[in-house]
Amino acid sequence: MNNALRFKYLYGDILYDIMKMLGTAVDSRARITIGSEIVKKYGKRFFVVQAPDEVVLIPVPKDPIKDLMEWGKKAGFHGMTSKQIRRMAEEQAYAEIDEELAEKEVKRRIHAIR
Repeated sequence: MNNALRFKYLYGDILYDIMKMLGTAVDSRARITIGSEIVKKYGKRFFVVQAPDEVVLIPVPKDPIKDLMEWGKKAGFHGMTSKQIRRMAEEQAYAEIDEELAEKEVKRRIHAIR
């Protein structure tokens, strides 16, 4: 399936599967128009996320603290302190870095053999 017709993004713990994309342009004041259907469904405020190959608009929740707390409960963070959550995130990040470095080392060794 054409990537321009189908993409996915994660918002909280809800996976939205978007089957069609809206074409739009930036005006002379760097504004975009997204259409009334999207505004009615998601509201007027969005986070703009700059990814390496795309820009993603994520709706700002009406009550972000409540949504974050609900997401945290569902993710298993209920009852944990922010320090504990930060430590867990750091450990996961270090594990991912170690994995990436190990992959690069394997590729380097294979390349050296050739």
